Amino acid sequence: MNLSRLDLNLLVTLDAILTEKNLTRAGDHIGLSQPTMSHNFARLRDIFNDELLTRVGREYYLTPVATELIEPLRDTLKNIELMIERRPVFDPHKDKRSFSIAATDYDTYLLLRPAIEMIQEAAPEVSLHIKPLNINTKQQVLTGDIDLGLMPVATGLELPSEELWSDHWVAAVSVDDADLIEPLSLEQYLQRPHLVYSTGLQDISSLADRAIYASNPEARIAVSTHSFVLIPMLLGHSRLVALVNERLASQFASFAGIKLLEVLFDMPDIS
Repeated sequence: MNLSRLDLNLLVTLDAILTEKNLTRAGDHIGLSQPTMSHNFARLRDIFNDELLTRVGREYYLTPVATELIEPLRDTLKNIELMIERRPVFDPHKDKRSFSIAATDYDTYLLLRPAIEMIQEAAPEVSLHIKPLNINTKQQVLTGDIDLGLMPVATGLELPSEELWSDHWVAAVSVDDADLIEPLSLEQYLQRPHLVYSTGLQDISSLADRAIYASNPEARIAVSTHSFVLIPMLLGHSRLVALVNERLASQFASFAGIKLLEVLFDMPDIS
């Protein structure tokens, strides 16, 4: 028969009937009404093309077909129960799946770089595909095209999430720049040409720069780049100033020849 037409709940009904040999007691045992039990019993008789129960005097007895069903039916129900209760065993050392992660280079460097070292040790056959955040990231997570998105809480993508850390913004300038010292005022910041982060989807993508430019549209953008990691490297010996995440910029300060300055003006922390 076509199993897609079989209601598996009928197997529970059949097991109760084979045990109790009485529709009323079987219904009480599994919590079904007498009309429902009668309806189910009629369906079971039709499925097995057998009476299943025969009446002798006031007692009901199992037919030979019903008697033969007892053991395989209970084995089947037990196997279904075990299948539902069983949880997949995850062995990272043998796992060969691929995972897609959407992240900025900021998150890739600070979070995924150490994670990759751990994964290579614990799950050497697992593959990671790191993709840039974009306007379609939310939909890609919902459809399963992206397994994990690392993104600022302020983006408001309303996905199941857990906050990993917070970071604050500082100003970065060339180490040779003697004119700017901390704490940097908003007036000093606005007087300099700016290097900003931009994904290309909008002119200004960083939360800090957006907050500044919303109330100070006269500020001058001299250079924009799609990479948080590149910002410290591009300051060089210029007079550019950039607002950067302290966690990342501090790791590149010496190599990039920059210094980091605390600021006097308020900017929203990034979580």
